[in-house]
Amino acid sequence: MKTALSMARIPGTRMRLLVGALVVSGLLFASLSAPDGAEAARGGKKAGGDVATASVSLDQTAPALGDSVTFSYTVPGGVSHPRIRLVCSQSGVAVYGWDDYADQPFLLGGHGSQWLTNGGPADCHADLYRSSSTGVMTMYATLDFAAAGAR
Repeated sequence: MKTALSMARIPGTRMRLLVGALVVSGLLFASLSAPDGAEAARGGKKAGGDVATASVSLDQTAPALGDSVTFSYTVPGGVSHPRIRLVCSQSGVAVYGWDDYADQPFLLGGHGSQWLTNGGPADCHADLYRSSSTGVMTMYATLDFAAAGAR
């Protein structure tokens, strides 16, 4: 299920709580380890090994607000349906967020985010992870990139 963060409707206190929750969830993901498994390709992407060799990279070279971006990634064998959580911030405040399967395109700014309202560049952070059927989340790799304002 796709979820979007609509920052335009979140007052200051709630915004600070949301940003704090995003930071805490990132730290939680980083502290978890991944299961062992044989190398295998996932989502039509590169072959992967264990967590130490998991990676995520941006397929586009100069992303901007309004662009559709995709990611290449590797995950340990046996991992199905990895996800990417993407959060973009301006001056340290989250203005756009999206979570989807890793092989799906991501529309920077979405259709109704604070980033679209503000315009301008943003700093983006992507987490490659999976969530088990029991709700255990395992972080595999992260990526930070800059995105320009609309073209």
